[in-house]
Amino acid sequence: FRRCLSRRPTAEELNVLLQLQSETASNFKLNPEKASKLVATGIDGKSGLPDGIDSANLAGWVAVSRVLLNLDETINRE
Repeated sequence: FRRCLSRRPTAEELNVLLQLQSETASNFKLNPEKASKLVATGIDGKSGLPDGIDSANLAGWVAVSRVLLNLDETINRE
């Protein structure tokens, strides 16, 4: 958040983003193939995730990252 917007999130913003991460991770837990595909890296398309990293949880954070990177406040600095 701070790298994208150069400020700390408000309590409300933080709650919204954490809820998005939680709900997205829950949805990906129901469909682990989609989570693995989303977090796949490298030329061979394999995840290469370290042991103990849950692809559904990481996919939830990918959703949060995408939201932050696409905010008008991130794109248009005034």
